[in-house]
Amino acid sequence: MKHFLKIIISLFLIISACSDNATDPQNTLKIEDIVGKYSSAEMTKAENGVVTDLYEIGVRLEIILNSDYTMGGTFFVPDTLGLLEEDMEGDILVNLNGTFSFAEDTLKIESEMDLFIRDANWFFDGNKMYTEDFIHAVLVKK
Repeated sequence: MKHFLKIIISLFLIISACSDNATDPQNTLKIEDIVGKYSSAEMTKAENGVVTDLYEIGVRLEIILNSDYTMGGTFFVPDTLGLLEEDMEGDILVNLNGTFSFAEDTLKIESEMDLFIRDANWFFDGNKMYTEDFIHAVLVKK
């Protein structure tokens, strides 16, 4: 009987060790884990094989996530390197007030603004919020 019990316990430990931690509720983020202010630390755009370092030329993104699923922040684009439309002059500062949804560790911004910020899937890694879509952006929680 002791031998049988040891086998059952061993099998349980092996199965537990091989389980997918991504589905473990203890590893799933909660709204309390992501609430806070995030500021850009990296931002690049890849197009036609050319990578542009947007952060280096002054593009900045700040996102504030609130526990009631509202958000604020700003998106700043300097008038440099011809990144802006021809009919736009000067720097652009976009207010990011709106809402967001959060499910299965993925954040989606819900807004009428026509920016990559809205279209991207945002993920979290420790104190970082990031996206790997058309624009690669990493924001650090302050």
